[in-house]
Amino acid sequence: MRILIFSILVFLFSPFTLKAFANTPKGAVTVAPSIIKLDLQQDKPQAALTYTNNTDKDIEISLSASDFKELEDGYKVSYLEGKDAKNYKYALSFWIDFNKKNLSLGPGQKEEVKILINNKALTPGGHYATILANISLKNRTSDNVALQGVLSSLLFVRTNTGKEFERAKIQSHEPVRSLFDFPDKYSFWFQNSGDTDLTPYGLIELKDLFGRTVAQGIINDGSLITLPESIRRYDIPLKKTTPFLFPGIYHTTISIHFGKTDQKIQSSSSFFSQGSIPLIPMVAILIIAGFIYYKKRKNTN
Repeated sequence: MRILIFSILVFLFSPFTLKAFANTPKGAVTVAPSIIKLDLQQDKPQAALTYTNNTDKDIEISLSASDFKELEDGYKVSYLEGKDAKNYKYALSFWIDFNKKNLSLGPGQKEEVKILINNKALTPGGHYATILANISLKNRTSDNVALQGVLSSLLFVRTNTGKEFERAKIQSHEPVRSLFDFPDKYSFWFQNSGDTDLTPYGLIELKDLFGRTVAQGIINDGSLITLPESIRRYDIPLKKTTPFLFPGIYHTTISIHFGKTDQKIQSSSSFFSQGSIPLIPMVAILIIAGFIYYKKRKNTN
């Protein structure tokens, strides 16, 4: 069940709620916030989560923590248990405790839980865990639908030892398009080789042979995170700045900044595009027309 629940979470780091029961149209069980980021240079090693029962049932919640790492370009996560978790240097669950691990909530009730972190035991860098809330009916009968869902919040902690380091590069980038069409979006792969999570921001510019900017895009306006020692793909929607594009070579420049030290990296490349002119159909028509003309000339001779 845990694997099933977490495979659905595509690591978008956006708030969500979990429907608690199939027969509870009045609402859902929710948690706030869904993401917690702590920088121990300025934050205390603790956080708070508030669970709200928006259903018309009495429920029980039991809390636990699990470690995770990124998979498949960062759009999915793998949850670690046993030896895998113990050997993962960015683990956090072993150093988490709760002021209470079990809650009983009636309809409309909410309750706050404090998360306590043993920061003195953490190695330098980032540490990550998800706080899991297993929800069940308090007074279950044969008429109730059994709840098997898990509600989760993501917890990101950055230590303050002075030994943390930020390092990253643009591994590759390419236009997303069909054949020689001008792209509507661009993709790049951001490689985080440091020991803390990074959130890249920046701008992509596409210029024609005359040096004119013909398209731009904002990088990571959703503030998506890349964990240490992982690679994440970022998709950038492009906005054209000119109504007509000539066929030819276009030059792409991606400029990114990231981290507390505001490091900057840049990468450039070029590609051919037919622009606003449908070259392939035109070439096909010219070839057919040339063939017909050739046949006619041959027959007249």
